[in-house]
Amino acid sequence: MRARHVGNNWLPFLGLTLLFLAAGAITTVTNNSGSVPRFFVVGAIIWSVVCAVWYWRNPSWWLAPARNYAYLAGGTVLGVLLLALVPFLRGCGPWLVLAAAVIVYGVWERTRLIVTTGAVLAGAGLLAWLVTADVWAGALHLVSTVALAFATNRLYTLKYGRRRESQKADPGFIGRFEEVDDAGDSAWR
Repeated sequence: MRARHVGNNWLPFLGLTLLFLAAGAITTVTNNSGSVPRFFVVGAIIWSVVCAVWYWRNPSWWLAPARNYAYLAGGTVLGVLLLALVPFLRGCGPWLVLAAAVIVYGVWERTRLIVTTGAVLAGAGLLAWLVTADVWAGALHLVSTVALAFATNRLYTLKYGRRRESQKADPGFIGRFEEVDDAGDSAWR
């Protein structure tokens, strides 16, 4: 039986983090304000296939009906494809679609962390659309990347817990668990 856990969302969020990090780097290098729609389209389609395989093997809670998730995935891919072609969005259409998909997914999973991350993505996407300065586009990609990285870390920690620091112990102590007084007599009689 597969274990359903909301922490299983960490890998898809890691992929989104890398997608936004690479898009920010491309935006900065090419001096393009807004987003890079072709990169988001190709990256989102490839990553959706990887996520489908991941969720097949490691399902999340999936509190909504299964068909809702299928509609969300199909609508996200279709929205990324279509809004990449809309010229007045200056390439930020796929960014906004991914943000909306994260928000809807978070509502269905009833996870405030995912909803808040989607809201940060949506706010940064709207600002990238409205502000035409090239420097701000890279900064807003960085804000989105940091929000996604934080959510990824929290989901991973939720699933696997924190690493514990190892105990510092003297190897010669192992095996001596009996208290002995100064006369050599055992305290446990």
